[in-house]
Amino acid sequence: MPPNIGIVEPVAIRDVWPRENADFTPWLQSHIGELDKVLGIGLTTPRSEVGAGDFSIDVVADTNLGDVVIENQFGPSDHRHLGQLVTYLSHRAARRAIWIVEKGRPEHVKAVETLRRDFLKDLFKQARDEGIDSPFKDLSPSIHGILHRHARGSGIVYRVAVNSSESRVVVTNARGRWEGALAVLAAKQTHIDQAFRAAGLQALEWPEQATAGRWAIRYTR
Repeated sequence: MPPNIGIVEPVAIRDVWPRENADFTPWLQSHIGELDKVLGIGLTTPRSEVGAGDFSIDVVADTNLGDVVIENQFGPSDHRHLGQLVTYLSHRAARRAIWIVEKGRPEHVKAVETLRRDFLKDLFKQARDEGIDSPFKDLSPSIHGILHRHARGSGIVYRVAVNSSESRVVVTNARGRWEGALAVLAAKQTHIDQAFRAAGLQALEWPEQATAGRWAIRYTR
């Protein structure tokens, strides 16, 4: 006998969660893994109603690239919630935000894309003006806000994330073989730290080991 197969049908969000703050936000905090199945950014340790000055953020979660601010909104997107997101990002110096909304107005979608591109455009210009050489120098700003490069033939991907207070390089080995890559980095750690000190910069924060398939090196200003 074939298994029973149901049909997925859309329903109004308030038929499931009548109130955004009292019903949906607690559910999201308890089921953050469901959101991460869609986004795949490693969301963990969600906290609700996190203080941001005189305001409260719906949910803040952790990732290997730092805090992620999550703002929930029933109904179509509006200026108020967009302003809240920008305020929360600035307050926590976070580099990622998630806006969960029933319907994103085209004007607000375009505004978010523009904010991402403008940030990266300014970052690339500063690097060029200061003569900084990097494998990302020939890339153009995109709406995604994070830069990816593959190390040729190795299966290793490194991502660079920058915000107003810190920079991170996250190394991921898609093939699951870490020994060689980590051995090279570990062997060069002293040399890299000396180069940072010689340039008048603070020391890097090196992780003790790879976590969840990633190895994050952080620089905090």
